[in-house]
Amino acid sequence: MAAKSNSPKFFMQKALDLAKLGVGSVKTNPLVGCVIVKNGKIVATGYHKEFGGPHAEAIALKTAGKNAKGSTVYITLEPCCNFEGKKTLPCVNALIEAQVKKVVIASKDPNPKVSGKSIKLLRENGISVQVGLLESQFNQMNAPYLKFIKTKLPYVFLKVAMSLDGFIWSKSKTLLSSKTSLKFAHKLRASSDAILVGINTILKDDPKLTVRFVKGKNPQRIILDVSLRIPLNAKVLNDSNALVIGSNNKSNLDKKLLLEKKGISVLLLPSKNGKIDLKKLLLELGKQNICTLMVEGGSAIITSFFNENLFDKAYFVITPNILHEGIPMVSSDLKKFPKIRSVSFKSLGKDLLLEAQF
Repeated sequence: MAAKSNSPKFFMQKALDLAKLGVGSVKTNPLVGCVIVKNGKIVATGYHKEFGGPHAEAIALKTAGKNAKGSTVYITLEPCCNFEGKKTLPCVNALIEAQVKKVVIASKDPNPKVSGKSIKLLRENGISVQVGLLESQFNQMNAPYLKFIKTKLPYVFLKVAMSLDGFIWSKSKTLLSSKTSLKFAHKLRASSDAILVGINTILKDDPKLTVRFVKGKNPQRIILDVSLRIPLNAKVLNDSNALVIGSNNKSNLDKKLLLEKKGISVLLLPSKNGKIDLKKLLLELGKQNICTLMVEGGSAIITSFFNENLFDKAYFVITPNILHEGIPMVSSDLKKFPKIRSVSFKSLGKDLLLEAQF
């Protein structure tokens, strides 16, 4: 049942919907929306638009002006209170100065620099505070931020399209996804900080790994290439927004120099049995502020991530094709499929989308 148009749930849902507009642009920051209500009517709104930009509360308070006094403010996350690296007042101070009457917060901030401090400060200044309204929706939306702030590791999700008989590629290069599925896949790309594939995908398909079919920014392209076999003219290397991951063997040094001369970043990491240490890779990506990592394949890469239990989520696009032959989604090296915590289904044109949480 939909919330009444003047109820607290309605206003918080509006703040959550606004927060979603920042998907793909806030990097390691949370998705935050803010709605300012006075006399039962919305007088201002704001959301965090991009990493390094003004926060949702600051935008909404600026729009509200004097109308903020005596208002109720709905925010999806506890407002910031730390001055570190800021040229303007933290949002909690701005709310206090604006003399708002009440602040309703979906979730307390897990960031130890903030967690509970802003709530306490608001109450000490006579402002009523309510915490926890639609918190589960906030947590679901901000799963990448919540993981990153606690672990400094990226939120890793798989997107893979496969035929009914389990193949993700065939020699005939049959297009597996419908137009609707392609738009969905590119929307996922646009929402990600980085997209990762293995060298076999590059050698077989020579993809650009850019965002098409929808509006959005291109993610950083990451190629796992133990022996640095990637051709210098590969389409994925058409600009400098690519990162090639190889093993730290001396035999890779000459190719590394050639790639770097072309303007491509190269990261050499330890390998074992011909495979990159994925846990060390994720640690390195976290240091580079990669908060969301989309894995697109191929089979060997998908299998390795499953074996290490490194996926947080997976989108399986199942198409009505029967290929009879080709490359399966996972290889024979699969040791154990991770436990699925929740699953949902929906149609994508002629395809079926299975969304799994691990």
